[in-house]
Amino acid sequence: YRTWFYFAVKGCERGKLLHFHIKNMNFQRSLYASGLKPFYRVGKEGKFKRVNGKISWNNGSDGLQVNFEHQMSAKNEDEYTYFSFVEPWGYEDSINYFSTYHEKIKKSPRMSEEIYFHRELLGYSKEMRYIELITITGKTENPK
Repeated sequence: YRTWFYFAVKGCERGKLLHFHIKNMNFQRSLYASGLKPFYRVGKEGKFKRVNGKISWNNGSDGLQVNFEHQMSAKNEDEYTYFSFVEPWGYEDSINYFSTYHEKIKKSPRMSEEIYFHRELLGYSKEMRYIELITITGKTENPK
Protein backbone atom coordinates (compact mmCIF):
# COMPACT_ATOMS: atom_id res chain seq x y z
CA TYR A 1 0.00 0.00 0.00
CA ARG A 2 1.42 3.30 -1.03
CA THR A 3 -1.14 5.63 0.51
CA TRP A 4 -0.16 5.52 4.14
CA PHE A 5 2.96 6.00 6.23
CA TYR A 6 3.52 5.67 9.94
CA PHE A 7 6.96 5.54 11.52
CA ALA A 8 8.87 6.65 14.60
CA VAL A 9 12.19 8.37 15.22
CA LYS A 10 14.28 8.61 18.37
CA GLY A 11 17.81 9.56 19.27
CA CYS A 12 17.63 13.20 18.15
CA GLU A 13 18.36 16.14 20.37
CA ARG A 14 15.55 18.58 21.14
CA GLY A 15 15.41 21.42 18.61
CA LYS A 16 17.12 19.47 15.80
CA LEU A 17 15.50 20.06 12.41
CA LEU A 18 14.94 16.82 10.48
CA HIS A 19 14.10 16.52 6.77
CA PHE A 20 11.96 13.61 5.57
CA HIS A 21 11.46 12.38 2.00
CA ILE A 22 8.67 9.83 1.57
CA LYS A 23 8.88 8.29 -1.89
CA ASN A 24 6.70 6.06 -4.06
CA MET A 25 3.35 7.26 -2.70
CA ASN A 26 0.10 7.09 -4.67
CA PHE A 27 -0.54 10.23 -6.70
CA GLN A 28 -2.35 12.36 -4.11
CA ARG A 29 -1.03 15.76 -5.03
CA SER A 30 -4.46 17.38 -4.66
CA LEU A 31 -4.59 16.47 -0.96
CA TYR A 32 -1.34 18.29 -0.26
CA ALA A 33 -2.32 21.17 -2.54
CA SER A 34 -5.47 21.52 -0.40
CA GLY A 35 -3.42 21.87 2.76
CA LEU A 36 -2.86 18.33 4.03
CA LYS A 37 0.22 18.01 6.23
CA PRO A 38 1.59 14.92 7.94
CA PHE A 39 0.94 14.48 11.66
CA TYR A 40 3.29 13.80 14.55
CA ARG A 41 3.11 13.04 18.26
CA VAL A 42 5.73 12.79 20.96
CA GLY A 43 5.53 9.57 22.97
CA LYS A 44 2.80 6.94 22.86
CA GLU A 45 0.41 9.04 24.96
CA GLY A 46 0.96 12.33 23.12
CA LYS A 47 -1.72 13.99 21.00
CA PHE A 48 -1.24 14.05 17.24
CA LYS A 49 -0.62 17.48 15.70
CA ARG A 50 0.19 18.68 12.20
CA VAL A 51 3.89 19.15 11.45
CA ASN A 52 4.85 22.81 11.53
CA GLY A 53 7.76 22.71 9.11
CA LYS A 54 7.89 23.23 5.37
CA ILE A 55 6.17 20.69 3.16
CA SER A 56 6.50 20.08 -0.56
CA TRP A 57 5.58 17.36 -3.00
CA ASN A 58 6.29 16.39 -6.56
CA ASN A 59 5.22 13.69 -8.98
CA GLY A 60 7.96 11.42 -10.24
CA SER A 61 8.07 8.32 -12.39
CA ASP A 62 7.88 6.19 -9.24
CA GLY A 63 4.92 8.03 -7.69
CA LEU A 64 4.45 11.02 -5.45
CA GLN A 65 7.31 12.19 -3.26
CA VAL A 66 6.35 14.08 -0.09
CA ASN A 67 9.04 16.15 1.62
CA PHE A 68 8.63 17.74 5.03
CA GLU A 69 10.63 19.19 7.88
CA HIS A 70 10.08 18.77 11.59
CA GLN A 71 11.85 20.31 14.55
CA MET A 72 12.22 17.67 17.24
CA SER A 73 10.51 18.48 20.54
CA ALA A 74 10.98 15.28 22.56
CA LYS A 75 12.29 15.99 26.05
CA ASN A 76 14.93 13.25 25.85
CA GLU A 77 16.64 11.31 23.09
CA ASP A 78 15.11 7.98 24.16
CA GLU A 79 11.56 9.17 23.55
CA TYR A 80 9.95 8.29 20.23
CA THR A 81 8.37 10.87 17.92
CA TYR A 82 5.76 9.24 15.66
CA PHE A 83 4.91 10.50 12.17
CA SER A 84 1.80 9.64 10.20
CA PHE A 85 0.17 10.43 6.85
CA VAL A 86 -2.97 11.59 8.70
CA GLU A 87 -4.09 11.50 12.30
CA PRO A 88 -4.67 7.83 13.07
CA TRP A 89 -8.18 6.74 14.03
CA GLY A 90 -7.98 3.47 15.92
CA TYR A 91 -10.36 0.74 16.92
CA GLU A 92 -10.98 2.28 20.36
CA ASP A 93 -11.69 5.65 18.72
CA SER A 94 -14.42 4.06 16.60
CA ILE A 95 -15.96 2.15 19.52
CA ASN A 96 -16.01 5.29 21.69
CA TYR A 97 -17.36 7.49 18.90
CA PHE A 98 -20.34 5.27 18.10
CA SER A 99 -21.07 4.53 21.77
CA THR A 100 -21.14 8.26 22.56
CA TYR A 101 -23.31 8.99 19.51
CA HIS A 102 -25.73 6.19 20.44
CA GLU A 103 -26.05 7.49 24.02
CA LYS A 104 -26.68 11.01 22.72
CA ILE A 105 -29.56 9.73 20.58
CA LYS A 106 -31.05 7.70 23.44
CA LYS A 107 -30.97 10.68 25.83
CA SER A 108 -32.70 13.05 23.43
CA PRO A 109 -36.45 12.44 22.94
CA ARG A 110 -36.40 14.37 19.65
CA MET A 111 -33.39 12.49 18.27
CA SER A 112 -34.86 9.16 19.45
CA GLU A 113 -38.01 9.87 17.44
CA GLU A 114 -36.16 10.93 14.30
CA ILE A 115 -33.04 8.74 14.14
CA TYR A 116 -32.83 4.96 13.85
CA PHE A 117 -29.51 3.70 15.26
CA HIS A 118 -28.71 0.00 15.39
CA ARG A 119 -25.48 -1.91 16.08
CA GLU A 120 -25.20 -5.56 15.17
CA LEU A 121 -22.25 -7.81 15.91
CA LEU A 122 -21.32 -9.69 12.73
CA GLY A 123 -18.27 -11.49 14.07
CA TYR A 124 -14.76 -11.00 15.38
CA SER A 125 -11.46 -10.08 13.77
CA LYS A 126 -8.29 -12.13 14.23
CA GLU A 127 -7.51 -9.82 17.17
CA MET A 128 -10.95 -10.67 18.69
CA ARG A 129 -12.24 -7.17 17.99
CA TYR A 130 -15.89 -6.61 17.13
CA ILE A 131 -16.88 -6.46 13.48
CA GLU A 132 -20.12 -4.51 13.56
CA LEU A 133 -22.79 -3.48 11.13
CA ILE A 134 -23.92 -0.02 12.22
CA THR A 135 -27.12 1.36 10.70
CA ILE A 136 -27.96 5.05 11.14
CA THR A 137 -30.91 6.41 9.23
CA GLY A 138 -33.98 8.59 9.59
CA LYS A 139 -37.17 7.08 10.96
CA THR A 140 -39.40 9.31 8.85
CA GLU A 141 -41.45 7.24 6.41
CA ASN A 142 -42.55 10.13 4.22
CA PRO A 143 -39.70 12.64 3.97
CA LYS A 144 -40.75 16.08 2.77
